[in-house]
Amino acid sequence: MAHIETYSYGQGKLYLAVRDAMGNIGAQRWVGDVSELSISLTVESFEHTESYSGSRQKVRKIITGKSGEVSAKFHEFSAANLALLLLGESVTVSAGSVTDEKLPAVIKAGDRITLAHQDVSEVQIGSLVEGTDYSVEPIFGAVEFLKDIATNTDTVAYKYGQVEIIAMLTTNPKDLFLRYEGINLAENNEWTVVELYKINFTPTEALSLINNENSLDALNTKATVLADTAKVGDVTLGRFGRVIKIRK
Repeated sequence: MAHIETYSYGQGKLYLAVRDAMGNIGAQRWVGDVSELSISLTVESFEHTESYSGSRQKVRKIITGKSGEVSAKFHEFSAANLALLLLGESVTVSAGSVTDEKLPAVIKAGDRITLAHQDVSEVQIGSLVEGTDYSVEPIFGAVEFLKDIATNTDTVAYKYGQVEIIAMLTTNPKDLFLRYEGINLAENNEWTVVELYKINFTPTEALSLINNENSLDALNTKATVLADTAKVGDVTLGRFGRVIKIRK
């Protein structure tokens, strides 16, 4: 029988879902553009060397543990993705106003003071005049003073817009369900589904803020593949995950 070569060139979508302790899966969320996704599987083992032949030959390899790791490169910097990979939570702060925010007691010309909120408007500082005594960067919520104020007693009032905030390292990583729905362009668009029942992300390796390369930034991350003891562990499901090939 002739050997049939098969190759892989994959593209597809990555979905994540929160799972509970019983293994129940919630709604799956598409994480957006992921340019790299790979799974590495490892086993822990020890080997036995015989001692009767004089050659000390290895005669047994005993598997003592199984584990895996997912590596991914996220390109969508959504609030949900940032919260996931910065171990935080996404919080929406509604638009509002401030009437009496304190400023430093001594101000020098050129001092730049950031306000408690961003996307500000209608900024008023006592009897000071905007454009003469100070200037405002409204998007970033910053005030630059144009004159010295030896003894400042004024406070600042302003309005601010709605923003999303993701505080870093405020939560522990959650156990998630991963599902990849892909297409193999190297094999006549063969469809593939990969499911990992229980994974746990580590924080992103880097959050790059200034870029000079000719490529888009990404959130590089890894996740540990854990055994799902709620699964039967048979040849159809396994306990770590499975690959499903769909030929049309």
